[in-house]
Amino acid sequence: MPRDYDVHRVSALLERKKHWIRAALERAESHRKFFEPQPVWRLPLQMKLPAVGSTWHVTAKESGVPWVAVRELAGERLLIFGAISDKRACRSALARWLMRQTREHLVPRLQTISLKTGLPYQRVLVKRQKTRWASCSRRQTISLNTKLLFLPGDLVDYVMTHELCHIAEKPFEALLALG
Repeated sequence: MPRDYDVHRVSALLERKKHWIRAALERAESHRKFFEPQPVWRLPLQMKLPAVGSTWHVTAKESGVPWVAVRELAGERLLIFGAISDKRACRSALARWLMRQTREHLVPRLQTISLKTGLPYQRVLVKRQKTRWASCSRRQTISLNTKLLFLPGDLVDYVMTHELCHIAEKPFEALLALG
């Protein structure tokens, strides 16, 4: 506040400008995420995959090799071993494991939905898309995102049915077949 300003006028000024102040604070808050440091990435302690109803408990073990691998152990336990101090290698190893999980669990699920709806596709790809859960090409190739594993099963079924409907000549009849 300027030195010569009448302090008795402050409350009235704040009252008149409260909407502007609130909007300015909201703008500043929305921009704050661009200026704050990114959180430090750490290996997860567990990997919850609601789409397939599993929770994997993660253990990490540093070893003298220059790569990182993921091994499944009994009881839904994952062992991540190798150069685990290499963040990029750890993320790549987990991404490969998620792709295997998607192929193992979600591709057969897509096949089941395809048979149930009578909507055949030509082939399926597993990807790590940034902005799509899945997609369908003109050549009837369904691409599934590994991130689908982190959705509840009913939403995964919805996404897959949606993509199969792009192939259908009569999608409404195909949806009726689901019951």
